[in-house]
Amino acid sequence: MNIPDKIKSQGIWWTVRYSNDIENLAETDYDNLEIIISSTIPRELQEFAFFHEIGHTINTTIDHALMDSISNQYFQVIKDNNL
Repeated sequence: MNIPDKIKSQGIWWTVRYSNDIENLAETDYDNLEIIISSTIPRELQEFAFFHEIGHTINTTIDHALMDSISNQYFQVIKDNNL
């Protein structure tokens, strides 16, 4: 899967970047409109984390555990179908 440098979500452009200075797999920086993905984790986890953070750009009110579940389910369908 190709993780783009930018995505458009909810009419807003978000920059996607990698960092080795974050504690989580990824983070959504709402102030700077960035999705930040850990550069120290395996590629498949980067892809999963990317989907998870897209979910945060779409809906900021969803409980984090529910977001994990939803993003994991979407990620699995995309991977299983080579999308």
